[in-house]
This record gives sequence, structure tokens and C-alpha cells, in this order.
Amino acid sequence: MTDSSQFAGTILAVVTRSLLQVAESKGLPGDELLAAAGLVRADIASPDAYLPIERHVALGVAMTERMGRVNGGLHSGVAIFGDPRGALGFAIRRSGVHGRALTQFARFLSIINDSLRLSVQPAAEGVSVCVEMVPSLEALGHPTEALFSAWVSIARFATGVRWAPERVLFRHAPWGPASEHREFFACPVEFGAPRSELVIGSANLLLAIEPKAHPFDAVVDRLERHLLTAAAAPRAAVIALTAALRAGPLATGAGHPPALLIDAARFASEAALPAFETAFLLGFAGVRELAAELGR
Repeated sequence: MTDSSQFAGTILAVVTRSLLQVAESKGLPGDELLAAAGLVRADIASPDAYLPIERHVALGVAMTERMGRVNGGLHSGVAIFGDPRGALGFAIRRSGVHGRALTQFARFLSIINDSLRLSVQPAAEGVSVCVEMVPSLEALGHPTEALFSAWVSIARFATGVRWAPERVLFRHAPWGPASEHREFFACPVEFGAPRSELVIGSANLLLAIEPKAHPFDAVVDRLERHLLTAAAAPRAAVIALTAALRAGPLATGAGHPPALLIDAARFASEAALPAFETAFLLGFAGVRELAAELGR
């Protein structure tokens, strides 16, 4: 069983809102589901609002009760995490190869959900993608399936290859027919395993991702123009920062002047970019850390 003390126990409203949108797309009554979870629409209006993970779990429980014995998580993952227009989509398009994109996905999840951790570990075949989460979230089963199916769908779309994992293991039992999992993943799938993991082969980690144009290219262009005219940092520092951003989100501790990063974050905030996307793009550890730097 996962030790819940290692997690903060919160989740950003952007994830809960996406989950509700999935429910409503299936014809479920959104307001009733929110009420069952002790939420109202105002609670999820801001994507950067923190919610107790138990409210999110309660929404998942209410959805599960309405849907019955179906593999809801398997079919909803890409709808929750797979919007190609956002910062994660930009990161994936700038990753170059599948394996590097996977590490961006894990970091993105660490920012939007304090109640789980996706780790990428070496395995004999390539890597093992392991997920740990608070027990109440793990017990649903659907969230783990949503994460694994989301990544497989995202990476298939980004690489243009219908690749298959080596194997997939889940700690929980299937909600619906296990044949759906085998058909989707196109590999052996085991339930009741000691831990949940998605094993990806080395060759598939090297699948190329074409760096197509993305809406965030224009965001970086506007940021560069702003910083060149308004920031106190030298021109060379601004050019180095924006050149790095054009290649994808910054790594934490990438070495850019802290004051310049704060100027960039303020511009992103004024441009109405969600704080979770700003934190992800500029290498901050999360929304709370970004708010602290901005004095909020």
C-alpha cells in the first residue's frame, strides 16, 4: 500500500474540471456529480485552484456509481490529459523522441497533482513507468488506467506510430472486460499485480516526434519582445532564455537568472497563461512555488 504521508493530498482544479467534462460528455449530470463530491462549479472555475484530493476522489466515486461496471478510466485518459494545444502538448512536440516526451509528462503530472507520482525507471526491456498515488485515489482503479492509456494515446499520436508497450500491470481488478485493455494496449495486461507499471521497450523510446508548429511558439515570441524592452537583464540573457524555451520547457535549475525568470512569469500571468502552465514552462517546482516567487 502506498504511504500517503509522502503526498501533499491536493490536486489542481484543472484536472477535476477535465474529469467533470468527461462525465458530462457521457451524458452524466454534472451538477449532481459535483454536489455528491461536495463541490460547486465555482470551486473548479480557476484551473490553478487547489482542491483536496478527497473531493476529486469523491467525484470519481460518484461517476463510477453512475457508470457501473465499465472501464471508464481506460477510455477517458486522453480526454483528461491529451489536449495538444496546451503547455504539455508544446513540450511533447519539442521533445524530439518518445522517451524524452515521457519525462515531460511525468514532470507535468507532478505539477498538477500533488497526490501522485509517475516515475520512469530503467528496466531490462527499456523503462518501467510506475505510478504511486494516495490510497483513496489508487483504490478507484480508473485513475491509473487513465494515466497509462493517456500516455499511450498521446505518444501514438505524437510519433505517428501505433506502438505497443511490452506489458502493462495493474494492482487493481478490471471494472469491465479485460479484453478491452488487451485490445487497447496491444500487449499482455495483468491485474492484481504487486504494483502498477507500464513497460516500454527501448526501440519505442527512440521513436521520433516531429517538431510541428504550436500555439506556444507565438507565446515565446511575445515573451521575448517584452523582455527585450522591459527586463533589466542583459540582451544576451533574454535571448538565451527564449532560445531555450523554443526548444521546450526549462528544466528546474537550468541556470537562467532568477530575476529574469520572475519577469517572464509575471508576463505570462499578465497574458492570462494558467499558473500551472507557467510553472511547467519556466522550470518552477509547482504553482505554490511560483506564487511565492511572485509574492502572492
